[in-house]
Order: sequence, then C-alpha cells, then structure tokens
Amino acid sequence: MRKFIFVLVILFSFVYFIRASEKHNYKIDVDYPVTEYKKLNKFIDKKINYFEKLFLSEIKDNDVIIWDYYTLFINYKNYYYKNILSYVFFVEYFVGGAHPNHAIFTVNYDTKKNIFIDVNSIQNIDAISVYARNNLIRDNRIVDTGMLLEGTKPTKDNFKNFVFTEDGYIFYFERYQVAPYSSGDISLLVPYDIEKGKWLAFHFLYLF
Repeated sequence: MRKFIFVLVILFSFVYFIRASEKHNYKIDVDYPVTEYKKLNKFIDKKINYFEKLFLSEIKDNDVIIWDYYTLFINYKNYYYKNILSYVFFVEYFVGGAHPNHAIFTVNYDTKKNIFIDVNSIQNIDAISVYARNNLIRDNRIVDTGMLLEGTKPTKDNFKNFVFTEDGYIFYFERYQVAPYSSGDISLLVPYDIEKGKWLAFHFLYLF
C-alpha cells in the first residue's frame, strides 16, 4: 500500500505543505507553499504534479531494479519584491544511474494585477547576458568557458529561471547549463539597473 502524508505547517505567518508518499522502493517528499491566491496555488500544484507523475512513470514496478531505492525531493525558497511573490523550486529525483537528476523552476506572481511574470517581461536580455558572463567567469566552479558561453547566450530559455528580490533579479542556472554537474546549481544576482544597459559602454566582455 502506498502511504500519503500531508502536513500543514504554520510558522511566522508563512504557510506551506509537506507532501510525502512512500512505498517499498521509493519515496516522495515535497515541500511547497500555500498562499491566499487560488490562481497561484493552482499553478504551483500543477507543476508539482507534473514532476510527481514523471517520477512515478519512470519507476513502474515492472521496470525497476529491486535493490534500488528511488527518491523525489522538491523544496523551495521564497522572495518578496513590491507586489511580486517569487518562488524558486529545486527538484532532485533519482531513478537509477550514477547520481540523482536535478531541475529548477521559478514562479513569479504579481498579486496586484493577478498575473504571472515570466522571462518575456525582461526587456534587455543582451545586457544581462554580458553581465552574467563577466561575473560568472570569476566563479571557480566555472571550469569550461564553452559551457558558460553557450549557457549564457542572450536567449529567453537561458534566463527563464529567475526571481525578483529587493536587490535585483536572481537568475538560476541548472546543472550542465554553465558548468558540469559536479559544480551544482549556480545562481547570479543581477541588479535591476543592469537591464537598462547603460553600464555596457564601460564593460567589455574579455571572453571574446
């Protein structure tokens, strides 16, 4: 029998759920927020369900190796900026192999306009791309310049995972995007002024 555990936690006005499911050969442990905004809650639940279904589809009883134990863990961080609620979710799932797989997704919600905000709201990806390259090249976890250049090309897909904070955007780069798996997830704070592009006249990308 599959066991499901739902735990409601209320702490310092923050509300979140811990959803767990465990069977003889796998475990699911999901930590996610519950807000006062139904539209936001529905969207987050849809994303969580996607990863749960994907995980379960890959560990069907007739496919698994009996001595392996499979896991899915999801947790998150939250940020607040003006009217915007921002969340970054970290997904780790093991379905066999040398190491777990990882994924990241972000959610930005304007509570005043009742709309979601995605990478299409960013006006100057070119400026952010240059800033990311100039700053990430100094990170000792970046060991392959080619990966960095490819993973920070000024495309929407490369910068789709971001949150709003008081100090600027935080962009999250998944494993293998700008560095090898062993380097872990990499993030970068980008001040909002960078998007205006004024600083580009004084900064030249020395990678080229």
